Amino acid sequence: MFGGAGKTKDDGAHPWDWRISYEVDSAHYNAVVAFIQSEIVNPSPYNLFTENCTDWSNQIADLAGVTLRSEERRVGKECRS
Repeated sequence: MFGGAGKTKDDGAHPWDWRISYEVDSAHYNAVVAFIQSEIVNPSPYNLFTENCTDWSNQIADLAGVTLRSEERRVGKECRS
């Protein structure tokens, strides 16, 4: 009910609702691109409470070498208990 196969797809036609942007060097950028390409082919499992889009975004930030503030890392996590 709350989990299953994940799905990563191109949503480029959808306009931004909001975003936070960081500059990254080419090595970190390439690591993020490789991860996303891998996720498109073989997506990670999804679970609303343990492996969701917030966790995925945290993985991207880590690969990009970006340190997120604690409140950015836990957006949506308050529902876990």
